[in-house]
Amino acid sequence: MQKRLLEANYRFRPPRPSRVWQWLLTPVRRYLVRRMYSVRNIDIRGAQHVRATLDAGHAVMFAINHPAHGDPFVTFEVMHRLRVRC
Repeated sequence: MQKRLLEANYRFRPPRPSRVWQWLLTPVRRYLVRRMYSVRNIDIRGAQHVRATLDAGHAVMFAINHPAHGDPFVTFEVMHRLRVRC
């Protein structure tokens, strides 16, 4: 019975990035990178090329290899510094 009600009222809502959540969770993300994964410094090389590509209206895909659990946190920090919205 309940399954039918859920299916009848279901409406797909695509995910949207929330600036509020990103703003609220940035300090948490930075803390986790420092504390749990011992990342002390993030050095971005070639940022001007990425920024120029984005400013020209082209897309950029960050492909990470995940050799460590901290890689997604570092990737989010890099995207934050480059002002890339997902």
